[in-house]
Amino acid sequence: MTFVESGLPPWKSWSVTVDGTYQCVYASTNSLVFTTSEPGLHYYTVGATCPHVTPVITVAPGAESLRASTAAPEDTYYVPSVVDGALAVDDSHPSVVIPIQFYPTNIPNPTSTGTVTFNMSGMPSDFPWEVVIGEGTQWHHLRGKGNQSVSITLPSPGLYEFDFESAANCSAINISTGYVLLTDEKPNVTVDLQCLQFVEHLGLFWYKVAVVAAAVVGATVLLVGMLSGPRQQRSRSSGGAAAQSPGHLGRRGENL
Repeated sequence: MTFVESGLPPWKSWSVTVDGTYQCVYASTNSLVFTTSEPGLHYYTVGATCPHVTPVITVAPGAESLRASTAAPEDTYYVPSVVDGALAVDDSHPSVVIPIQFYPTNIPNPTSTGTVTFNMSGMPSDFPWEVVIGEGTQWHHLRGKGNQSVSITLPSPGLYEFDFESAANCSAINISTGYVLLTDEKPNVTVDLQCLQFVEHLGLFWYKVAVVAAAVVGATVLLVGMLSGPRQQRSRSSGGAAAQSPGHLGRRGENL
């Protein structure tokens, strides 16, 4: 599992934690590699700085001298495009590369608009899901079903946080939380979401059972109605006791 960083000045640090294993480097080292012998799902978190609790930092040679030649403000804070999520490693995908783009938070005031589109895959048909996106006090709820795409138009330039907030049935998503940056050069951004593990809860199972049962009952009622119709016509023409009570036959005919 290789995490590849871009967007940070060389003197800024960044970190990744995978299944509890933590690594932190300066951005002059723009990749972190994690190895595992365990196939399956692995959960990760990306940090814009290195926590002081475990200051295991690899200082790249020349990082401090590069800092003096860069015009970026010292106090500029950066956020990662992917904050946390999950990835799947198996025999067909033994090596996974996760690109991480860091964005500065000092964004100029918006002058136009842009579009953010979320593409979903791996979700069962018609199953509802939701993404919340926004910044400050302005948040928007985007809802989709199955493998649909949903879009929103937002002021640009703008830096926006998003969170995947589907029901617990999707127990592993490739990106749970992240950021998108709209700029004049890139006003339209696409985020690809993938449900890596779907758990069918008991409630959803019984809902499907109820839908199937309702369909079966409806089909049975329709079949009974089709079979009973000709019998009424035969009784009406045969002149028996049934033919002497047309009112009763008429009400059944209306119900059919």
